[in-house]
Amino acid sequence: ELCAEPTIGGVRQFQHETNNDGRDREWHIDDHVERTSEPAGSANNHERNPRKGQVREPMITFGPNSPVPAEKQNSVCLSCHQDAKRSTWHSSEHAFEGLSCASCHQLHQKNDPMMVAEMQADKCTDCHSRTKSDIHKRSRHPIIDGVMTCSSCHNPHQALNEASLNWSTVNNACYECHAEKRGPFLWEHEPVTEDCTSCHTPHGSVNKALLNKRLPMLCQECHRVPHANVAIPENDLRVRGGSCLNCHNQVHGSNHPRGQTLSY
Repeated sequence: ELCAEPTIGGVRQFQHETNNDGRDREWHIDDHVERTSEPAGSANNHERNPRKGQVREPMITFGPNSPVPAEKQNSVCLSCHQDAKRSTWHSSEHAFEGLSCASCHQLHQKNDPMMVAEMQADKCTDCHSRTKSDIHKRSRHPIIDGVMTCSSCHNPHQALNEASLNWSTVNNACYECHAEKRGPFLWEHEPVTEDCTSCHTPHGSVNKALLNKRLPMLCQECHRVPHANVAIPENDLRVRGGSCLNCHNQVHGSNHPRGQTLSY
């Protein structure tokens, strides 16, 4: 069978046939170089240059159309990529779903979408469709702008932490950027110290400041009793706009001696 393949200089022809043993072989017509049907390029360089005392696994095909199971595909990648971030891949959610490394990564491409900030979110949201909707809402983290990436908060290769976060808790993940909210404060606001997602949704919201609900409805989820039995006239400046923050503006905590009501 006469075939052609693209090269840097154009197109190169080669003769293709199958031997009696079923092994494909190719002869290039232009340079008469005999070669087997194993893939060329950097994949073979991996095999020719193993680490000292280490034997490389045989080269296989990768990707969703490969007849090789995802676990076998990943074993080739993990034979080299054994750093701490990938140490628990086998128990990760992505591994449990049967994904292979090639499901997300482009093996022999200069700009792997997962390694480019502006492209990573597009690849992740191919599966995480709800997140794709959230990151386009009016209040959001700057993910689609390339300032942040999904991997800024999540480690897709591990399952040690909730939601595959890079930190042990949601709050520690938030404090990495929002350090001023960490405290400790003289006057604490309990939901803040427990879980930031009690009030905020991390990927995006139709409400300002990534809030789960508009004010004062969000506050009233916990503060359901009458406001200290104090009657506040309608249209009073203290509740104009329907926001508890008109008075309680230090909602994350206060160090003021009179900050017990989070107003200073």
